[in-house]
Amino acid sequence: MYKHILVPVDGSSTSDLAVQEAIKLAANQQAQLRFVHVVDNARVFWYDESYIDAVSLQQTALREAGKNILGKAETLASQAGLTSQTALLDANSDRIARVIVEEIKRWPADVIVMGTHGRRGFDHLLFGSVAESMMRIAPIPILLIRGVKEH
Repeated sequence: MYKHILVPVDGSSTSDLAVQEAIKLAANQQAQLRFVHVVDNARVFWYDESYIDAVSLQQTALREAGKNILGKAETLASQAGLTSQTALLDANSDRIARVIVEEIKRWPADVIVMGTHGRRGFDHLLFGSVAESMMRIAPIPILLIRGVKEH
């Protein structure tokens, strides 16, 4: 029986499917939900010599987007009659999967529910896969939710 369900969210349609599945699982198991969003600061590498600090503006925008993504997940859980927690985490130079695993050490998750895009070939090489990394290093079970294939 799962009592604590950790759900990494990124705002994608696949992530939304994982949120829906996590909500169903939490309702069935009478479990607590924690939604986490990892702000990937490593992707902010824009350099600008003007008076505007573009990097800070971009980091602020990424954090605000993350808060909105978490708010959406929290609202969906609330609409289903569940309470949930949220956490906005920073990746900095760490890989996103490692940041999520560190969160598992802070919050006693029994299972992770997350989306996977199922990329292959060049897309997989270019973008990598947080889900794949999680499968390698997560100390707890993972329920992967596959996205709908677009034609």
